[in-house]
Amino acid sequence: MSTHSTGTLHFRKADATYLDLLRDMSIRTFRDTYEAYNTEEDMAHHIDSVFHPDRFMEEIADDRIGYHIGYLGDVPVGYIRVNLAGAQTDVNDPQSLELERIYVLRNFQGRKFGDQLVAKTFDLARDAGLDYVWLGVWKKNEKAIRFYERMGFIIFGTHDFILGTDPQSDWLMKKMIDDR
Repeated sequence: MSTHSTGTLHFRKADATYLDLLRDMSIRTFRDTYEAYNTEEDMAHHIDSVFHPDRFMEEIADDRIGYHIGYLGDVPVGYIRVNLAGAQTDVNDPQSLELERIYVLRNFQGRKFGDQLVAKTFDLARDAGLDYVWLGVWKKNEKAIRFYERMGFIIFGTHDFILGTDPQSDWLMKKMIDDR
């Protein structure tokens, strides 16, 4: 299948065998998105801590955290990381699912794969009987904010995100499950 066409993703829930793939996609996508806006020291600190293999292994083993990789054929396109209450970065409402990460590799961006990753998130929330999905997005990431608004998310608050030593402010956005 050509990497220039859109198509329907299929998903695999990541276990320990996906560690290297998750780390590679995470580091590449994070650098592609945020490197121009942050110091190399802050980027390195974040990558070394948040994307450390031991941390990934702990998260994969936690049944409140799910990594779901989207594939186009046998090619990984991106992934989502979702958190149930108790593993969430903020809200921690037992009726919510946090979409902590939605990462699409650069060469697959702009082709509606993000829509399919969000749809997968809502399928997971619906299957768990939850009421809504929420996320945090950096206030300066206008492209992502527009994407989430197009997907029906609305701003309901803010929280701080520390990147290395730099405190940054995120919008909190949510969408109810029955808002289709």
